[in-house]
Amino acid sequence: MLTPEMIKMLTITFQATLAILIVILIGAFMRRVKWLTPAADKPLTDLTMNVLYPAATFMSIRGNENLANPLFALEVVVIGWISIAVGMVVSRLYVRFFSPLTGLESDAQKRTFIMCNCLFNYGFLPIPLCALLFDTQTLGVLFVFNVGTVIGMWTIAVAALSKDAVKESIRQLRAPAMIGVYIALLFNYLPWSNQLPECIETSMTWLNQSMIPLSLLLVGGIMYDEFRPGVETPTSSNLSVWNSFKLINSTILIRLVLVPILFILWAKYLTSSVDLQRILIVQAAMPSAIMCIVWSRQFNGDPSIALRCVIVTNLLSILTTLFWIPLGLWFLGNA
Repeated sequence: MLTPEMIKMLTITFQATLAILIVILIGAFMRRVKWLTPAADKPLTDLTMNVLYPAATFMSIRGNENLANPLFALEVVVIGWISIAVGMVVSRLYVRFFSPLTGLESDAQKRTFIMCNCLFNYGFLPIPLCALLFDTQTLGVLFVFNVGTVIGMWTIAVAALSKDAVKESIRQLRAPAMIGVYIALLFNYLPWSNQLPECIETSMTWLNQSMIPLSLLLVGGIMYDEFRPGVETPTSSNLSVWNSFKLINSTILIRLVLVPILFILWAKYLTSSVDLQRILIVQAAMPSAIMCIVWSRQFNGDPSIALRCVIVTNLLSILTTLFWIPLGLWFLGNA
């Protein structure tokens, strides 16, 4: 039976999810009518990641009392890395002991399946969700958490496809988005971090407010390209209908059931920070990252397997988000 507290959390989560979905659908519509063309994706992505993301990071981390402790900041990064490792362990064990249930045959198919179930959408969806559900302090912790997930993405998730991907993690840690986190953390330790001139405060606030809507519009355009009817899909694997059914069931079980349960238990019993608990609950509900399709193409995986995993988890996450986040927050006892 739903308690009043659970109904309140469900309502808030539903409204936040619906707001995000509306902006994503607007982005998809803009792609369809060619107001947002594929040619604009790279410059707008560069703008988002190199300017808007660092600005949002700075505004969320600056003055964050929790992150004023360097040891806590390091702990958040490590937990971000472990969040990828959890999915890796679960998916590897599943493939090892229940391989017939996956419907997968080749090594490339299995490696792609493992990557898709350990790499979740840690940025573009959790950031607006945390912004709508919680306060700026939680959002700041999320940005630091994502440093760990980026490291985990290259050293664990993408490395499941190719060992060459580990080298890329070093370059990614020097990307402007990551440098923005480092600067914000260092600035947070200065006594005058909250005493910026009004003109700088205003400009950074504007950039911060622009990041979420622009990134969601881009996500909508990219998802339209990948999922629209009639689009040419990867054909590197020819799974039977029955094996495709087993693959879909397996990825739903791992990404949308087992991993969320582990994340919620982890947040409840192994984490004391309320902000970290909230982040783990939100990340628990996330689907496979759309970038899995890109990485499977770039690092000799199986794009058709990635496409199946990404489509089914992203579509179902619209519903599972409304289940896991309210349930997780209720289980933790904080809203």
